[in-house]
Parts: sequence; structure tokens; C-alpha cells
Amino acid sequence: ELCRSFLREVRCCILEPVWVSVVLPAYQAADFLETAVRSVLEQSHSAFELLIIDDASQDHTEKLARYFAGQDARVRYHRMPVHGGVAASRNLGVRLARFDWIAFLDSDDRWRPDKLARQIAYVRAHAVDMVYTGYDFMDAAGRKIPAAFPVPGAVTYRQLLRQNVISCSGIMLRKRWCQQVPMRTGALHEDFWAWLTMLQQGAEAGGIDLPLHTVRVGRPSAKSGNKLHAAGCTWRTYRTLGLPFMEAAYYMICYFCRSLKKYGNLFLAARCREEERG
Repeated sequence: ELCRSFLREVRCCILEPVWVSVVLPAYQAADFLETAVRSVLEQSHSAFELLIIDDASQDHTEKLARYFAGQDARVRYHRMPVHGGVAASRNLGVRLARFDWIAFLDSDDRWRPDKLARQIAYVRAHAVDMVYTGYDFMDAAGRKIPAAFPVPGAVTYRQLLRQNVISCSGIMLRKRWCQQVPMRTGALHEDFWAWLTMLQQGAEAGGIDLPLHTVRVGRPSAKSGNKLHAAGCTWRTYRTLGLPFMEAAYYMICYFCRSLKKYGNLFLAARCREEERG
């Protein structure tokens, strides 16, 4: 086993580095952007570029982004002329990307330092088009919530319809799939629609069941923060995919059941943390 481990390390050193284009859409993100950007710059895997796509923010997002671009040559800043939404920002980032692998990060989330390194090791060992990770949670103030979301080692189109286990901040995928299936704008879950469409068209997905990124919850302005709105977006995602009414209704029932379990556990974990602090 020690010999195999040594050979794997030697092989990784000999292999050409895998370069990743990290796309970070930012809209009115001044309160959280520094945390997100630093979590990228502190990655143990340093072969990346970071594209900050400013969706015509009116706060200090531009000032912060330009600061980081001036401090690190790997950071590139682009400002959209008008507000177009997160899907348009991500699509622009993909068009500007220089490398064959894309990773997304939402401006209010953060990565663990070994996130990219573990994903790159995974794609070197497995013939997949996308690799996603588990994640844990923090509240709106950035305080850790003692709960984590596990993910399966693989997922198919039908399995993903039951529950979206692929967090946008945790995925790394081949750029050609982003180009083939750009995210759709509108009142739907643009990333969920894209992953489902990619799987439907033959993409292979694998998962790393470790909390390699942290999702911020409890922000009222976030799409996921309004559960009724999020449910409506899920329904429109199913219908935009072309699912018949009854089939879409079945998967909505699955969505509600799994969401109740996920957010119920999250609520209990947050409450226990508050009681311990109190």
C-alpha cells in the first residue's frame, strides 16, 4: 500500500498540472466577497485563474474585486454593463475562461483549502465529466452550523430529479459541457436545470462525500432563502425540462420530502448551536 501511494504521488508530480477556471459571479456582494475570494486564493492547488464577474453591482463589489485583481495576477475582473442575473454572469465567465475545467463559486460561499486538489485527483482517477462535493453550512454572519450535506459517489439523471445533490459552489466540470449547455435565465434553478440536461445528454458525474465547501444560509435575498419561491423554481425547472405534469408532480413530492429532512436537520443543528452558546 505504501508503494502504491508513493507511485501515485510520483505520477501526480510527473503529470501536467490541471488548470481550472474559477467563475465567481458577484452581485451586491461586498459583504461576503473577500471571504469567497480568499478561499480560492488559499487553495493548495494553485493552477487556476479566478474570474470575478460583477453583475453591475452598486455597492463596493467592484472596488474589492479590483483590489484582488491588482494583488494577484491569477484574478481577472469583468463588469457586466447591465444587471443580467447569475446565469448570465456564469455564462459570461465560461466564455472568458482560458482552461478546460470550470469550477463555480457563489460570492457568499467559501471553499476548503483542499477542494480543488481533491477534485483534480478524482478526475485523474475516474473518467467523469463533472465532480461534485459534499458541503457544510454557515449562517448569514459566517458562523459555522454543525451540520453537513452528504453526497452519493455517483448520480444519474433520474436520481438527480429526486433531489439536487450538486451544489453549484461544489462542482468542477469540463468546459465543453458548459458551452454545450449554457445556463438558462428566468425563474428556475438555472444550475439544477443545467446539471440535469448535461446528464440527460450523456455526461458522467461523480461525487466526493466530504464537506469541501461551505454554503451560507439564512440570507433573505438569496433565492434559496425563500422556500416557497425555491419550490416554484424547482417546479418550473421540471417543466422546462419537458417533464409531463404528473411526472413533474411526482418529483415535486420527492423534492418536498427531501427538503423537509434536509432543512429540518439544519434547523435542529442551528438551534443546538445557539443553545450551547447560550
